[in-house]
Amino acid sequence: MSTAALPPRSSIEKRYTWNSESVFADRDAWRTEYELVSQAIPRIAARRGSIAAGGGEALADLLDEVFALSDRVGRLYMYASMSGAVDTADEEAHSLAGRAGGLGARLKAAVAFLEPELLALGLKTLESWTEEEPRLSIYRHYCENLFRSQDHVRSTEVEEVLGFASEVFEGAETTHKMLVDVDMRFEAASDGETIAQSTIGKLLTSADREVRRSSWQSYCDSHLALQHALASSLVTAVKRDVFI
Repeated sequence: MSTAALPPRSSIEKRYTWNSESVFADRDAWRTEYELVSQAIPRIAARRGSIAAGGGEALADLLDEVFALSDRVGRLYMYASMSGAVDTADEEAHSLAGRAGGLGARLKAAVAFLEPELLALGLKTLESWTEEEPRLSIYRHYCENLFRSQDHVRSTEVEEVLGFASEVFEGAETTHKMLVDVDMRFEAASDGETIAQSTIGKLLTSADREVRRSSWQSYCDSHLALQHALASSLVTAVKRDVFI
């Protein structure tokens, strides 16, 4: 069997590609937004220790800003990760995804004080503030769920460390993704069609039994060739979960 190659994304008609411009006009626009979010994160961290004295209006302002920043970080990460997914050879996209992941870790560390301070404030006080400040009503379920799971919330200092470490904790998944989506190579199916993560599902449902057999064998053999590295990334992920 010969190994066939998928066409590069640059050769695909625009109408068949995802509408990345609906998220960011281009990567320069992504970088501009990245810088704006980076500058906003320290302002959140500076609110540490202020919740109890601020009252309902200040808390509504804080929660609005925290969740808005979280959405913006998610948008940055999704754009970068999608760009890397459609072209696994796009090193710049992987770099942007890494930067977005680091930004998310910084945001988590910056807001680490939020939940411990809300718990210290008490549910009754939060309910009272919600009655006084209508904007807090949309966060009612968030607060109720926070108190339901309060046994799993640590101190601000511990939550801050976990926030900074979140990027490192993603290492197992990142390694697995790079192995199976970028580095792994497959022999072509019996009909010469390229085997990839994006085509294996179709090939395994082919009407041609030999195509199904050769596709499954090639797909499994490639995974078995990296079985020790894949097992190591799985064990690392399990150890991370146990630690957390």
